[in-house]
Amino acid sequence: MNCIIINRNGDEIAVFLCNENRERLELGQHEITFLTGVIKHDMPQILGKNIASLNLANIGLLASIIFRKCVLRKCTTAEQQKLLKGTYALTTDYDSFCPKMAEITYKGRALCFDVSTISQTEIALLISEIYLMNQYNVSEEDIKDKVVVDAGAHIGSFAIQCAALGAKKVYAFEPVPEIYETLKKNIELNNFQEIIQPLNKAVGDANSTAEVSYNYAGDSSASLSLKPDARFRQKIDVIRLDDFLKDEKIDFIKMDIEGYEEKALIGAGNLIKKYKPTMSISAYHKPTDMKRLPEQIKSLRSDYK
Repeated sequence: MNCIIINRNGDEIAVFLCNENRERLELGQHEITFLTGVIKHDMPQILGKNIASLNLANIGLLASIIFRKCVLRKCTTAEQQKLLKGTYALTTDYDSFCPKMAEITYKGRALCFDVSTISQTEIALLISEIYLMNQYNVSEEDIKDKVVVDAGAHIGSFAIQCAALGAKKVYAFEPVPEIYETLKKNIELNNFQEIIQPLNKAVGDANSTAEVSYNYAGDSSASLSLKPDARFRQKIDVIRLDDFLKDEKIDFIKMDIEGYEEKALIGAGNLIKKYKPTMSISAYHKPTDMKRLPEQIKSLRSDYK
């Protein structure tokens, strides 16, 4: 193990990709430099109206996450290569490798992920956001022996991180059936079936059905908000956390559900009032989120900071 990477919290991790021939490719800091979002000066010329329409009022970690999620995924591969310096993961060599599995050594444990259904950018984001940048700012102190809600679980990167940190239980909600199947597989690959409960449902403000829209099977930006240009739409079940988990003491709630956070918080109001869980809520999908979501949470419990 030669390519040790130090993440945001000072933990040592190692990253391997595996293809269908079981060949392994180890990624070091140089190979994933682009994950830090180092942007070239020709960004405005390439993206034009996309940049003009964004409100990047925050800085640091949040700004980097906003950029990748809201802009990078809308670009062609050629545009990505122009935008990002040191973009090893988008080169021809990587492309020809065709990774099917990712293995991340984290907290002394090898975590395995089926990445065969997600894009190159999604693989990069899985590694960068959760295991390098610790996007949701969790530690063993936050998670060990705790009950966690992961709303917007995708293929399980955060849920599995929580299990590796010693969570007692993780409820992992993923509404898109194709992504949900990969989530289940990744839970099994890591032998976390007793800890992580995958749920093929969305969370919202009412027990109902809704339509989810997305562009490909592993699309992490799948949304309950209507996307006129989406290639696929599917009916899915929506539940209120207050009803579904009414008998469970919840310690931590993570939500990254593409603009549906406000409604999901309404549906979790009683749990939040009763237990005051630690919360990590994505507040960048809508222009009003940075102001509105903290206000909404404080209206439920004024003692949130």
